[in-house]
Amino acid sequence: MSNQEVKRELLLVSPLLVLLLCSLLIDILVGDRELFTAINSGIVSPILDVACGYISVILFSASSILSLVALCFFGDKSSRRDSIASGLIAVASAFISYGFGSVLKQVFGRPRPFEVLNARVVGIWHTSTFSFPSTTTMFVFGFALPILYERPKLGVILILEALFVGFSVIYTGFHYPADVIAGASLSIGLTILTNMTKQRIVDLLKNYKAFE
Repeated sequence: MSNQEVKRELLLVSPLLVLLLCSLLIDILVGDRELFTAINSGIVSPILDVACGYISVILFSASSILSLVALCFFGDKSSRRDSIASGLIAVASAFISYGFGSVLKQVFGRPRPFEVLNARVVGIWHTSTFSFPSTTTMFVFGFALPILYERPKLGVILILEALFVGFSVIYTGFHYPADVIAGASLSIGLTILTNMTKQRIVDLLKNYKAFE
């Protein structure tokens, strides 16, 4: 991957980086636990309970499948290999991000907020050991970002849904804001690294007529 391509990817994620930086500053000023409580208990709504506890994960899952279908079967034939490579990278990056986050959880060993605070717990989220960073957030951003690099219009939709997932895991009581901010930030770096393998995957696909 050339320096120009890296700069393009950084430019694409620059609004997200600004949002994460602003969120980090707010988290530092307000306090991580205090901000968590404000989100988890201060804006309680039955609609948000359903949306954050159930719909957010279903919506992202459905959009992810549709985006992979779009990458593999729609668009300009001349760029089909690039699209398929990006789809493969998106899937791989999601699991790499999740795995890396799982290792970091063992290193930091931060208890989940509902274990130490009087937090509400809502929804179907998986309660693995420890809280920091949010592996759910890393998974969804790990998937969404490579697609953003390949198909910005499609990727923006996934990024917005990933942000909603990040908000949801705070609202439902499973993660602190810092967990989500760290998870999304780490995924940006990891996806830029994994996306460097794109040309190699494209070259491999050239050997198969089905991908011409």
